[in-house]
Amino acid sequence: MFLCNPAAKVDYMTHLSRRNQIWETTPSSQNLLDAVRYASRSVNWTFNRLAIRASEWTWYKRMMRIVTGVTVQQCLISELQRRGIAVLKDWSNYRTEDTFDIGLPAGRILDVKSFAHYREYDKPKIRSKFTLRYLIENRNYEGADYRRFFPCLVPSEQFDVKTRRHKDYYIFAIVSSINFIREKFAGRKGGYYISVVPMQLGDFLNYKKLVLAREEEGKGISITFSLKSEAKLDKYLRGGEKRSIGVYIGYEKAGEFREEAFDLKEGDSIDLSNLSGFSYVRVDKEDFKDFVGCLTMEIENLLDKEVLSGFKNRNILPQTNYAFRKEHFANLYLPESRIFFLGWIDRKSFVRRRAKLPCYGPPNDKVNKYLNREGVPPIPGVLYPRTACFFYPNIWGAGLINKNYYVLPRDLNIMDEFS
Repeated sequence: MFLCNPAAKVDYMTHLSRRNQIWETTPSSQNLLDAVRYASRSVNWTFNRLAIRASEWTWYKRMMRIVTGVTVQQCLISELQRRGIAVLKDWSNYRTEDTFDIGLPAGRILDVKSFAHYREYDKPKIRSKFTLRYLIENRNYEGADYRRFFPCLVPSEQFDVKTRRHKDYYIFAIVSSINFIREKFAGRKGGYYISVVPMQLGDFLNYKKLVLAREEEGKGISITFSLKSEAKLDKYLRGGEKRSIGVYIGYEKAGEFREEAFDLKEGDSIDLSNLSGFSYVRVDKEDFKDFVGCLTMEIENLLDKEVLSGFKNRNILPQTNYAFRKEHFANLYLPESRIFFLGWIDRKSFVRRRAKLPCYGPPNDKVNKYLNREGVPPIPGVLYPRTACFFYPNIWGAGLINKNYYVLPRDLNIMDEFS
């Protein structure tokens, strides 16, 4: 097999030139469930690479990007294993950096980069409808018109990292779906209804250094959850008896993540003691339909020492209570999607080929909103800075905040030769 033979000549590989060379797959229910479970417990330990601004739905945007990445990886692993390629993947340690790396034979490392295609943006006045034929027709295009520009991106801070093992191979994929950032419930076949606390309170509950300090000291936080009497959360069964509501609490304790299930009725309370962090509240799909009130939480801080980050003491509880309501929830399942694995490239080839490509920055709308500007400084093969991404028209104020290296689809080796 090629990957077991480091002496193999990658330049002898076939480069992407036909749409039937692209692998297509649909995520299974298990792929999606694995992804939402991992995202819900790992988001507090995952670097906010896209620098998503703090807002009411920051947590959701970050979780959905994790869901997308894990779903793509799970689908790829299934495809590789089906073709007899041995891969190693351990999702158990959600606190570890570079969790997304995939291990290959001979100690080699694979990284998968996926990009979202939102189908509702395929409009004649914006760009041609995205199809694999359209991508192949433009696989060689390196000009300024971003409607024809299909860069295969690797963030520069990941590629240039000095402290960790470099990746040996990159695979690039496209995830085609409706806009799951805008639509928090639409288009899903499954239901994983989840909510978290606001940003300021979340920083206290989940700040990494503070979580570790609680575990080291053996003193954490205690939380009481209650279904208040004014919260009419469920229907009544015969005889006036209220049925139970399934509530799941995700939290960290003693260095591990746990999710605990509770059946609650109005007026019931539950106590969770000495936690090192609180992650989320989840409600069963059927119960969510009847969720019209609130679930309250009251927090007690048991750690009485300062935990400094710079000159700031992180161990200050900003508020002692919070109420979860239906409008605070979102569904973490990825909407019905199709995944396209375009091809792969080794690191050395990526370096060589990207250096021959132009450098671009975002369009200047006053001049031409469809043309990328030449990058400043002119670094070949770098999209710099705040790149206008090919799937996100500039008229929506979209793009990537960080600097990215790129190659084009023409530079990728076909997926069938990754074996």
